[in-house]
Amino acid sequence: MRLKYFSIVILLVLTSMLIGGCSGAGTIANNWPGITVDQGTVYVAYAGEVMAVRLSDGSLVWRFPEKVESGRTYYAAPAVSDGLVVVGDYAGTLHALDAASGVQKWPFTPQIKSGNPARFVGSALIHQDMILAPTAGHDNLYAVSLTGKELWRFPTGQAIWARPVSDGEQVYIASMDHYLYAVRLSDHQQVWKKDLGAALVAAPVLTDDTLYLGTLGNEMVAVSTAGEILWRYATDGSIWSSPVLVEDTLYFGDAAGSIYAVDVTNGAGLWKIDLSSGAITGSGAVVGGSLVFSSEDGNLVAVGLDGRRLWTQMIQGKLYTGPEVADDKIIVAITQGDQLLKAFDSNGNELWSFAPPK
Repeated sequence: MRLKYFSIVILLVLTSMLIGGCSGAGTIANNWPGITVDQGTVYVAYAGEVMAVRLSDGSLVWRFPEKVESGRTYYAAPAVSDGLVVVGDYAGTLHALDAASGVQKWPFTPQIKSGNPARFVGSALIHQDMILAPTAGHDNLYAVSLTGKELWRFPTGQAIWARPVSDGEQVYIASMDHYLYAVRLSDHQQVWKKDLGAALVAAPVLTDDTLYLGTLGNEMVAVSTAGEILWRYATDGSIWSSPVLVEDTLYFGDAAGSIYAVDVTNGAGLWKIDLSSGAITGSGAVVGGSLVFSSEDGNLVAVGLDGRRLWTQMIQGKLYTGPEVADDKIIVAITQGDQLLKAFDSNGNELWSFAPPK
């Protein structure tokens, strides 16, 4: 039943976002928050605003905008680098904010000749002197300068929900059109593309010469940076999040509620555990010598690197976004709960909670 419920929720979200765009973002608000932790601050984008919350005690630092605009909804986790917070909204604008104050430095709205706006659902990547931002409206990766000017755009066949990754020479784009693209940064030309057989919605994990990413076709796949598929590992459910890499092992969850450990050298499964709870749609996080995952039905679960279940914390609400870990604190973002954020220590004890002030 949990997988069926999750599938219905995601089907409604996909239908609203990718087909019924003319209805406006306001009809699909309150689906999931995006969070990023950087230098003692939790940046959370949710519904119609972006907020900065102090990591130490959960107090509000700033919120943007001062007055929430109707129809402007945020899904993506903010990108943060060198005092700049970059986050796009579903109405089609990419915002650059001052990390300390939340004051807007500039907005960027792609110029579209006709149709729906270039909706920002996935997180941007701030890379050297440019921002690489994926869109789900006109299905482009946009390269934007640090002053908010468009440099170039690269089209894919369908929406891009996944944050791009880069090795400094190429940017890799996972798209819902089933393709993983490699694009040269110097001239923004396609180097190769590889059909992985199913939609791709989460960012790959990139090592020196390999990309690891899950598909909605129930597989974790390893692809070389030259575009060769190295191995595939079958899972019980679809994979909606990036894996976690610890030494030579990948750890990840799926929509069937299972957690997997897979050897990156050959794609062999090391262990698998069933959480007996909801779908796992967010990435896990490393805390100390263990891993922590969140499930759709509100369970925050810590497991050892050997697959032992260590502790479970039940949270009121839905957990579609994976936890973030900083300073030994575990931060979770909550949908449909009384609180938006909660912080726990490495043993699962609650430290603070945060709800946006009215």
